[in-house]
Amino acid sequence: MNDLSLWQEAQQDLVIASLKKARGFVGISEQEHYDECEEAVMGVLSQVRKVARQWKVSYLTLFHMIVFVMRQM
Repeated sequence: MNDLSLWQEAQQDLVIASLKKARGFVGISEQEHYDECEEAVMGVLSQVRKVARQWKVSYLTLFHMIVFVMRQM
């Protein structure tokens, strides 16, 4: 397993852990459980945003490397 696969698995585990708090989003009419579900959704959104920023930086870096290499040709 490579570093990327390990990183992806870690991100997936974080999302799953957040969603487990929601317990299937059943019984959200109770305020306490509603709050737990809201926290779970916010946790997943936070993870997605972090991943998106990391991908953006990675792809931007790759793009700059390609441009640099092409200019050297």
